[in-house]
Amino acid sequence: MEQLSLKTFEKKDWVGYNDGNIIIIDDIKEVKREHFRQIAVDMFVLVFCLKGEGTIQLNEKSCSIHKNDLIVISPNMIVNNYSISKDFNAKIIGYSVSSIDSEIYLSKNVWRTLYYVGRNPIIPLTDEDIQIIRQYYYIAETKLNSSINIYHKEIMHSLLLCLIYEFLIITSRYISTDNFYQNNEIRQGDVLTQRFIELLTKEKGMIRSVSKAADKLNVSTKYLSSAIKNSSGKNALELIHHYTLQEIIRRLKYTDKSIQEISNDMNFPSTSFFGKFFKKQMGISPKLYRKQNSKMEK
Repeated sequence: MEQLSLKTFEKKDWVGYNDGNIIIIDDIKEVKREHFRQIAVDMFVLVFCLKGEGTIQLNEKSCSIHKNDLIVISPNMIVNNYSISKDFNAKIIGYSVSSIDSEIYLSKNVWRTLYYVGRNPIIPLTDEDIQIIRQYYYIAETKLNSSINIYHKEIMHSLLLCLIYEFLIITSRYISTDNFYQNNEIRQGDVLTQRFIELLTKEKGMIRSVSKAADKLNVSTKYLSSAIKNSSGKNALELIHHYTLQEIIRRLKYTDKSIQEISNDMNFPSTSFFGKFFKKQMGISPKLYRKQNSKMEK
């Protein structure tokens, strides 16, 4: 079984945009030519069907696709097969799991939405929904065709993350009329995962171990690790490292503090340890990363 992630589409000349966190694909027929038949999806994908029809198997459940449908493919879903009509046309936007984790506040309503689309991956769109999506997409395409500037990636992220919020608004209409989701609470483990992510976001990289997070959440380390794994499919320490890394990156890109000052501020035992941690995660030193990515005026 193949793994489908943003890396799968690296160096594909028919991909409109791919910065390692967000991807835009304009022509699904090009994806079809890759002959993906059974894949495990390692990203969050929104497919906006503008024309034609088709079928897709998600976690062995066959779903019919029609014009003005939104297909939601969540991380860890299995796509067994799909077929589309000759006139099928769709816009595809893929988001890495890390981009969603770091940008979207995981409120109870967001968790409810994720569970809903896991069971109901096809969402019919109204004409107004389509019009709004087209406007976002038009702006994104315009920016892609304009001159690149130092905030190009940030602008693209902001535009495309707006679509996630539009998706949450659209989905909320269906959840509000679904008795199952109105009458059933989210499992306790999922609530704990939500609180864990909120804690990591609030602490801005200062939580460095699962045991420290467990203490702040008043649960055992074993229970927290198990709950995170069962709810998200991810390792708790991996998530901790992710949020620590995102804060380091923010400071390297947007502050003029020295490497040693950042290391000290974030309570690393030494600058050497800080450098080893960063290089293990990113593959390059903090100094080189800053040189290549700093947004400070020079």
